[in-house]
Amino acid sequence: MPSAYPWQETTDGGLMRFVYCPGEWKKLPVETIPVCSGCGTPFRSEERPLSDWVWFQADCLDKHDAGLVGHVARQRDDRKGVS
Repeated sequence: MPSAYPWQETTDGGLMRFVYCPGEWKKLPVETIPVCSGCGTPFRSEERPLSDWVWFQADCLDKHDAGLVGHVARQRDDRKGVS
């Protein structure tokens, strides 16, 4: 289940927060899509498989920590090259 540790101040005065987002490699063809153990939401797959493997990642951070919603959206946009 996705989770986040509390914000902490770093030695240089910045803020840092560790976020755990579970994921799982599956061999193609995928027979069963993994789901979140906390809420049952199906994981999402990456758009580009690696050889005959594909990465699935929890897609329900907003259900478990509303403060992560904007961060996750920005992270997805960064990976897709959206500004």
